[in-house]
Amino acid sequence: MVMHGDFSTRLRDAIGTRSLHHVERISGVNRKTVRVLLRGDRKLRGHVDTIEAIAKAVGVSPGWLAFGEGNMQPTEEVSSVEI
Repeated sequence: MVMHGDFSTRLRDAIGTRSLHHVERISGVNRKTVRVLLRGDRKLRGHVDTIEAIAKAVGVSPGWLAFGEGNMQPTEEVSSVEI
């Protein structure tokens, strides 16, 4: 299993060039919380809803962001197959 850096590094990569204000607006997560997560505060890392909201807002896989597992980009679930 390949791990992709620590949480704060993955979060920084996921946010890219977006401002904290923009991340707050698109995710609904307070920018102060995002700033704390970027600093590597492990207490907040356990908040699954927060991590999932940020991941979805910036277009990365929640599993990748939280644990560094799998692909950075989310995979699409196939709900039906056309024949």
